[in-house]
Amino acid sequence: MFIKLKVMDMNKQLCISSAAVLSLTTLLMCSLVQAKTAVVYFSKFENSVSPTVDSVTQASYHPSSKLGSSAYVANIIAKTNSSDVYPIRVKSPYPDSFEETIERNHSEQNRGTRPELISAPDLTPYDTIYLGFPVWNMRVPQAVVSFLATGDLKGKRVIPFCTHDGYGCASAFGSLNRFLPQSQVEKDGFQLSSADLDSAPTRVSAWLKRFVPDAQASSLRKISCTVGGRKLTIELNNTPEAMEFYRQLPLKARMGEFGGREFYGPMPGKINAVSKGQYTFEDGTLTYCPTNDTVAIFYAQSTRPHLSMAVYPMGKVTSDLSVFNELKSYEVFEFTK
Repeated sequence: MFIKLKVMDMNKQLCISSAAVLSLTTLLMCSLVQAKTAVVYFSKFENSVSPTVDSVTQASYHPSSKLGSSAYVANIIAKTNSSDVYPIRVKSPYPDSFEETIERNHSEQNRGTRPELISAPDLTPYDTIYLGFPVWNMRVPQAVVSFLATGDLKGKRVIPFCTHDGYGCASAFGSLNRFLPQSQVEKDGFQLSSADLDSAPTRVSAWLKRFVPDAQASSLRKISCTVGGRKLTIELNNTPEAMEFYRQLPLKARMGEFGGREFYGPMPGKINAVSKGQYTFEDGTLTYCPTNDTVAIFYAQSTRPHLSMAVYPMGKVTSDLSVFNELKSYEVFEFTK
């Protein structure tokens, strides 16, 4: 089964006996706190026939924590974000011999074989998934491909991280978009060489700041919009579309008035819409429409409150909406952080 692990002490070994799993599961069921982020990872160390230091290379094991390198990084991320942790476990463990593991992996990749997993976690409660793995043969391990095939990541934000033996992530991160066409995969994944494992806490902490806003802005990010010599304040939602919009700032969009209810225009950059769209709007809502790739601000209800195309709310104007009545038919909207 997939084991949901709350943030672990780095000095405790991740491998758990069946009895301990049962006790831990019972304990976790009593928890009233449900995290919105989860860390899912695959590690050679925990997927060997007999997990020992001899069954892995230096790239796969962090001696002081007694964890596989991917598990070590996963636990740092989980501890920083107070996330739940799910290790990926295969039904048929990999050989203790690393050379034999390499041979099996090459065979799996060449044949497109997906090793059967013990189970799949229920990721329904989570918005963001940190996905970690070692880079094998310049690619994602087939065990991870098996996990991605479950479809559990549809509509979620996926942030990848990997460990390697000096060759980087190669094509591993880039291939995730192919496996996850309906997820928002972050381009800025974390890579860590085996030679730098001891510096992982510092490096991971610095990297996470790109994705985890300050505590005071955990759910909302304020941005500015200048139009017609006036300045608007917008609070962004905590959705994948809003986060992608935020990362593209600053940007300018030439937007035209329509129907006495909105200003809309072409979105300068693409946004991968993965949340649930809607056909109604509230006054002040900033939206993205993937059908015609447009950004819009709805400033007033009209006699046509229902839309013909689904829009994805990204935020809301919190300043005075009456300024929209003073704008020209076409204006350049400049969005900035």
